[in-house]
Amino acid sequence: MLDVHPPHQAVHGWRDFFVHIATIVVGLVIAVGIEQSVEYVHHRHQVAEVRESLLLERRINVNRFAVLTDEFRRFVPVLQVNLRIFRYLHDHPKAAAADLPGKLDWLASSISFVDTAWKTAQQSTILQYMPRAEVMRDDKLYGGLQALGRRIDNAQLALNNARRFAIVDPDPPHLSLAQRDRQIDLTAEVLLQYALVARNDKNLGSEFAEFKHATTRDDVYGILQATTDTRDQAAIDALGERIRRFEEGLGVESSEPSAPEPAAAKDTRSRARRASRARTGLMLGCFELTSQGPGSLGWCATDLAAGLAITNYGVIVRRRRVAGSRVDDSAQLATQSPMMKAATRVDYGRPPSAAAGRDRLLLRPRQ
Repeated sequence: MLDVHPPHQAVHGWRDFFVHIATIVVGLVIAVGIEQSVEYVHHRHQVAEVRESLLLERRINVNRFAVLTDEFRRFVPVLQVNLRIFRYLHDHPKAAAADLPGKLDWLASSISFVDTAWKTAQQSTILQYMPRAEVMRDDKLYGGLQALGRRIDNAQLALNNARRFAIVDPDPPHLSLAQRDRQIDLTAEVLLQYALVARNDKNLGSEFAEFKHATTRDDVYGILQATTDTRDQAAIDALGERIRRFEEGLGVESSEPSAPEPAAAKDTRSRARRASRARTGLMLGCFELTSQGPGSLGWCATDLAAGLAITNYGVIVRRRRVAGSRVDDSAQLATQSPMMKAATRVDYGRPPSAAAGRDRLLLRPRQ
């Protein structure tokens, strides 16, 4: 609450009037500035706490995600044995329990993910003080985890439906022919639901690097017994890539998972990137020569070497005007290549008057 009090003495002339007005304005500006500064510091503290909670929650979910992938790869072969047993009973109506190609097993672990920190952050007003891209990224992650959780629930429901026959009689050979056919359908439904779980698991792993212990396309197709032609798969991937590029071109993070890039295409793109960096290094050296004249050929070579090192080791090059004869940015390159450190530790050996106003390189690690 801000209180504005009238002056304690009479105002004589315009000068005193404007002095009082200016005093009030300055006081208000100072008070509002202090208040906003306090709120800014408080909001930064709240944002830091929310980020710490979300980071901890993400680490928990990453571990549970890895456990889910391992459980999927353990239990799917068990389900396939169950299906084989019911198919054997269907083909051999008089088979005894000792003749079965295995033993029925329905024991599975159900994995769930935590989202308490995210829901708490959504119910508060802290998210509005965080970068929009960061909030959207977290929202996309938790949306994917929720979708995966729904798939897991559907798989558990199908599993319970498939195993409930044992409540009446746990001995499979005692099932009638109609019941055996029904068990084949119910077990196939469980496998289908697990295939859908694997698909969501794979998509989440392709979108978020932390969730790297994910299922693969072979895990999904191993259940569905799919024999997809490589050309059909390439056409589907191209359509997904078309959607993703269009949405990213609009500045929106696409929900379409990126298709795995073939090794040949990745190698070609890497070579093109290296060639582009080499051209950038050449332009840096030529800029030195054209801006300083033929007498700067030695410094041109130095800048060319620095440019090649910079562009090949992946940093962003920015230019600024400085008035000194020496720039040593090696402290910013502590984690970079020794070649780059040597190339950018440059001493031009000229007096400040000759080097004043000269364009120099300022290195900043790529974000």
